[in-house]
Amino acid sequence: MDVVEQFRKIPGFSMSEDSRIFKIPLPAGDDTLPGLLTTVFPGDGIWVNLIDIRSNTIPDFIADPVGETRELKVNYCAAGRCELKLKTGERTYLTAGEIALDAGQALNTYFYPGGEYRGFEVVIPMGDTSSEIKSEAEKIFSACITDSRPWIMNAGRILSDFYNALSYYELSES
Repeated sequence: MDVVEQFRKIPGFSMSEDSRIFKIPLPAGDDTLPGLLTTVFPGDGIWVNLIDIRSNTIPDFIADPVGETRELKVNYCAAGRCELKLKTGERTYLTAGEIALDAGQALNTYFYPGGEYRGFEVVIPMGDTSSEIKSEAEKIFSACITDSRPWIMNAGRILSDFYNALSYYELSES
């Protein structure tokens, strides 16, 4: 099934007129407002997820909308904690202020122990290296794919500022 058609069935789903921004409400935990997943398609097959989770889990069809693919994921955690299971069976986590590069080491199973997670995820499908960004992403992917764990470290101020700038898309009308 086409991902867009799958998302259209979600109550509250909205899409911008140019189909470049999707907004998907996420379930809320106890006594909290619902979360929001805002997906922006800047072009070249790349997408950016702005994540505001307010529960311990998210539905599988949102966690893994396209199934097994070869892609580089760059995640930044602005608040909260995300725990994920690795293909090796181990678990790892991403906390506020950290960045992760995942070349497929993590399974698409996520748990948010504090019931909160905010951040962004840039997803770059591998294979087509016709653009400079995808060509560079392929190099990073190749360097990361041999590790059994995602590369995680403190992100520093520049990504915090970048995350704050991305909030424009959460506030914009779809």
